Amino acid sequence: MKGRSFRINKGVNKPMEFKGLKAQYIWYMAIGLGVSLLLFSVLYFLGISLFFNAIISVGLCAGIYLWVFRLNKEYGEHGMMKLLARRQVPMSIRIKNRSYIRNIKSFKQQDDVK
Repeated sequence: MKGRSFRINKGVNKPMEFKGLKAQYIWYMAIGLGVSLLLFSVLYFLGISLFFNAIISVGLCAGIYLWVFRLNKEYGEHGMMKLLARRQVPMSIRIKNRSYIRNIKSFKQQDDVK
């Protein structure tokens, strides 16, 4: 029996990466550039000068590029999702009616009696 050779897939659990952008930032870049292309088309059909249209579109693309790479560098692969999740957690819970707490206490006392 001859020795078998198997291919080893070394990047199976690694995050998707393209030119330094990781994970969801690739989608942000794609959506931003798609919006820029759509804006270019709309402005072109409205009759805006091609020179001004190109300046607006190139400026928007550069801004999106810089914004997405800054987010990628600042938050990393999962940091932005963690930040958005942390913002949804309340700082404190306010209970204006104490009867809720009293009921919990009375349930606990009833359990002790039984």
